[in-house]
Amino acid sequence: MSNPMELVRTPEGFTFTTPAEWPNWIRRFERFAMAAGMDPAEETKKINMMVYLMGDPADNIMASFR
Repeated sequence: MSNPMELVRTPEGFTFTTPAEWPNWIRRFERFAMAAGMDPAEETKKINMMVYLMGDPADNIMASFR
């Protein structure tokens, strides 16, 4: 059986320099998460996937909170 995550294309890259686009990216990420079968109750997994897809700048920001 296929993993639903393998069948769903990830959202396009996150652009930190265009804040007006952020709500659209988040909306696409939410749709991606649902289509990929992520359990809405698994917030930690969802946050980690979002940070991973956003790239190194987001990972560096998250690391600064530790």
